[in-house]
Amino acid sequence: MLDEVTVPRLVHFDLWDGNILVDRGPDGPRIGALIDAERAFWGDPLAEFVSLALFDDIERDEAFLNGYRAAGGPAAFDASARTRLALYRAHLHLIMWVEAVPRRFDAQRRAWLEREVVKPLAAAFDDWSRRGRARTA
Repeated sequence: MLDEVTVPRLVHFDLWDGNILVDRGPDGPRIGALIDAERAFWGDPLAEFVSLALFDDIERDEAFLNGYRAAGGPAAFDASARTRLALYRAHLHLIMWVEAVPRRFDAQRRAWLEREVVKPLAAAFDDWSRRGRARTA
């Protein structure tokens, strides 16, 4: 499924309102800059949907998807795309967990990460493991 990505694109992987600077000019608002790109990589543009819908499912954001498609962006969610999204979500959750050390998160923030990031990540790994065992049985 990962080999389906044949043309890599620049993926920011941390898009949210605070990382998008908007210029308000005479022609209306435009994106002026994207900041905080230490998570960026060249890869599957589908991966961007993970940070855009952090802790949610991008498929439920009809307004975003309608605008994305109207602007020419492909957004199809077949089994392969959903699996890739799960892998990218796991990747982002691992980054978020590892960042807790250099960012010196306090106990309250680490507890939040445990609940919102580590437990869902562990559940995803358990699910993948069960599916893998079922295929080999």
